[in-house]
Amino acid sequence: MNLRSLARVIRDSKLYESVVSSTLYYRLHCLSDGASFMIAKLLRSSSGSIQSPSHIIMAPTGGGNIGDQALIEAAFRALKGNITVVGTTADSLTIPLADRDRVKFESASGFIYLPPVLRFGNALKLARLMSTARTFSVVGADLMDGAYNPGASLARSSALWLAAKHHIPSVLLGCSWANSAVGSCASALARAGRAGAQLNFRDATSQERALNQGIVTALLTSDIVFSDDTMDAQHGLSAFCKAARKEGRNVALVNASGLVAKKVPQTEEYVTIVNELLQNNFSVVLLPHVFRATGDDLEQCRTILEMFSPSTNVTLVDSMLPPSTIRSLCRDADLVITGRMHLAVMALGRGVVPITLGTHGKVEGLYRHFQGLDFYVDPQVGFGHEVAKLIPRAMKQNSEWKSSLPAVESLSKANFRLLTDTALPAQAS
Repeated sequence: MNLRSLARVIRDSKLYESVVSSTLYYRLHCLSDGASFMIAKLLRSSSGSIQSPSHIIMAPTGGGNIGDQALIEAAFRALKGNITVVGTTADSLTIPLADRDRVKFESASGFIYLPPVLRFGNALKLARLMSTARTFSVVGADLMDGAYNPGASLARSSALWLAAKHHIPSVLLGCSWANSAVGSCASALARAGRAGAQLNFRDATSQERALNQGIVTALLTSDIVFSDDTMDAQHGLSAFCKAARKEGRNVALVNASGLVAKKVPQTEEYVTIVNELLQNNFSVVLLPHVFRATGDDLEQCRTILEMFSPSTNVTLVDSMLPPSTIRSLCRDADLVITGRMHLAVMALGRGVVPITLGTHGKVEGLYRHFQGLDFYVDPQVGFGHEVAKLIPRAMKQNSEWKSSLPAVESLSKANFRLLTDTALPAQAS
């Protein structure tokens, strides 16, 4: 077993969560933050100002996740000027060609994943970088409540706290919050809010959960991907979609999530779903959204395709597409069925109804933004029949829900208001 595999085993253990949730761990976490801030402040006062300021964005994990790519591209689109991305590895996210002259990468892997005492040097490096920043933001997504990795969630809240202590605009961009949020993660985020960080939650359900856990500065916004409407004029499946239309068939985009597969066997569930679509005169695009060893969608979609080979009305996307192409596919589709929330977000943004399987409590609140729209399905055994029953209702859904879109897009852009209103870097005191 290599070190990365060992780290994953430790992270997934109950012991790890118990340690990170403990009062002692949280106190060490706060002590490390405070020490790194004070030393960075002293070093800045002795060395003076350095490089020209830039927006600093703490990126999501990436690594083959189209949703994470869509999140970082939405941030690039919203922010003007130079940007420094801090994240795990330089190749975990793709910098669009149009942004490569103004975006640079700094590793923050040690800061995000090491425990407080061991990451002190990394915290000091980040604090010094912040001391000359124009703004700082964390792409919150589903990374803040400890559902995946409580230690990394604590670190992201620490980063917001450090930026706020440096008196630069510090913003959490569009965060979800689960009912099962880790207590120390709630405490750390509340502390960042008290220090002056702006804490944006991407749906009313998440905001309510956060308020109930003592995060009293929780604000309501929406997912930042709603702020980006970039699309491709054409895409590789244009011919497939046009052929379906010529034959009088509708087009459905169907995603099978590797994350859902860890919870429930789903191949037969998707056979039920795709059969229902074919019987209702659809052509089907199997569309993976995450391409990586842990929770791979491509493997799931390939298995489903094999059950329908050699049907000409079912096809598979076997490579990772940019978010602009995904939006174009959604524009050309009539229905989306997905186990990944950001495919649902991009479908909604193009006015297409998604039926969405929920994981980690982050989907329930999405539909609350849209009046009269609720196609959330709990991924339990038998969900295929539940989805199949929803297909006719989704196709007959009236268009009144689309009247909510302008307000949702406005809430999405509100995530960036504090960052874009900042013309000059603030001075740390």
